[in-house]
Amino acid sequence: MSRGKQGVFTFVAALATVATMAVAPAFAATTSDGVAATDDRAPDPVSNVQRSLSGGQVTVTWDLSPSDFVRQSPAGSDFTAGGTFVNVNDVVGYNVWRAESGLDAELVGTALSGETTFTDAVPVGSVLIYSVTADDGAGNESAPGAAAPLSLGAAGEAQITPDVSAVDFGVVAIDEVVTESFVIENISTTANAGLTVALSVSGPGFAVSSSQFDIAPGASNSADVSFAAVDVGNLDGAYVGTLTIKTNDPNAGEIAIDLSADITNGLTAPDINVSALVVAFSQKQPINTTATKQITVENLGGQPLSGSLTLSGAAFATSAGSTVDLAEGESQTIEVTFTPTADGDFSGSVVIATNDPDEAVVTVSLTGRGTSDVGGTGTIPATITKATVTFTDDGLDFADPVAVDNFIAQLIQDLAALLGIDPSRITDVVITQGSIVADFTITPTDVAGEPTPVEALAELEAAVADTTVDSFPSLPPAEAIVDASVNVVLLPTSAAGEPVLGWFTRSEDLVGFNDFFAFADVFGLNSIDGGYSEVFDIAPVDAPDGTIGFDDFFTFADNFGTEVANAADIRAALGEQRDRKSVV
Repeated sequence: MSRGKQGVFTFVAALATVATMAVAPAFAATTSDGVAATDDRAPDPVSNVQRSLSGGQVTVTWDLSPSDFVRQSPAGSDFTAGGTFVNVNDVVGYNVWRAESGLDAELVGTALSGETTFTDAVPVGSVLIYSVTADDGAGNESAPGAAAPLSLGAAGEAQITPDVSAVDFGVVAIDEVVTESFVIENISTTANAGLTVALSVSGPGFAVSSSQFDIAPGASNSADVSFAAVDVGNLDGAYVGTLTIKTNDPNAGEIAIDLSADITNGLTAPDINVSALVVAFSQKQPINTTATKQITVENLGGQPLSGSLTLSGAAFATSAGSTVDLAEGESQTIEVTFTPTADGDFSGSVVIATNDPDEAVVTVSLTGRGTSDVGGTGTIPATITKATVTFTDDGLDFADPVAVDNFIAQLIQDLAALLGIDPSRITDVVITQGSIVADFTITPTDVAGEPTPVEALAELEAAVADTTVDSFPSLPPAEAIVDASVNVVLLPTSAAGEPVLGWFTRSEDLVGFNDFFAFADVFGLNSIDGGYSEVFDIAPVDAPDGTIGFDDFFTFADNFGTEVANAADIRAALGEQRDRKSVV
């Protein structure tokens, strides 16, 4: 489950707006140019800018930019440990700016990287605002960090109403804007003691109506602080911020007021839920066979969930697209297949990157092991009858999908008529260009009177060999046929990828009562008895002992009720009808 996250603006970033109006256009944004050293990115801004007046001089201090540190960078294109590296610093120095209240700022000095102090000699009788920026020496300059205004002479005296340390805007409705007004009065009775005020706000959804103004003695001004639900997408959540008021009043140089608001009946953020973070296929998957598992992705949030899917790992595949696009409450099923082509362990992943604010990236790990040694207890031998027939090329346009589909349909019809089988038993048809090469599978059947796959293939071989008869009247002449049948050993496995023993009848997708009754019929038999079969001699697993006894029963009981996760794949190999065709 996810909940909307609140980003928090840093204090110095918020002051960039103040500086734009109160100090200098140079502060309006970070600067860069085409000669930037490496990344054309400005350094991080400084923080905690302070000023103090003593002996006709102003001392400005600050905390170092987080970018002010020495690191190693490759001097050339060799990024390895054997390459040449030099020490670099993303900050070469600091620029100190000074502005009289309401006027543009001017650069009054610089400091080197690692330095945090600058001294400025200034005239008496004005209100000054000092700001500091970090510079990388390649045209990139950070946003400014600003100090409270400094009066060099008589300073105003601030009185703020309401005099509070926190403002709670309460529960805010969708699209609602709530406002709190602050009145700032200069209560000084000293002539020409002007009060300079700079305001900034941090926190998502919060704003202030004014950023800077001057107040004459005895006068006042106001500023509105607001929270707008639409600015946070009307998302449910508890939101916090800070209103910072800086003045040249030496007794009220900086005042911080905590802000808070809640949205409880708004929208909820996109919230991804994935059915599994680890998908383990069989640790004994026969090579060149395929197992399938499913991953379900849901959107439990109130806003649309969107993003991308990325699959990695040899032997793994998916028919799912590369995108996720789910409305509130919708789900998407991702089918992942595992087809090992060699012995050994395989691993991969499905990476789901979305706009969920809490879980931007979810990674589903994929594991499986392929093996060519799958014979023995619990396995099911099968022969997949395949054939390859080559036809004379009569100009079939492989670029025309209609023509290709018509050829495949006619091929299935002619084969079924020739062999006396249902057309649905001709599956996995693939045609390739050269001559016209058709690969297909003949599946088993329970229909009485129809030939077995082996019998059908033998009949087909004889028909192609007989050049006196046109076996495919609607198609070009058949030139040759190859028996492409393969022998496989199938292993029933659980959802956890473990072998399932006792799935004798395959009448259900689990080890059930029909399997129990089949087992009971042979219980007590040994290898010299009629009716004995190693299929039921399932204990010990690695070496059947020739007796169907209690050890076998206890093993069967341990597996009773277990779902066979790859039941559909096994049935397909043993004859379940399929409807797949392709062209290469």
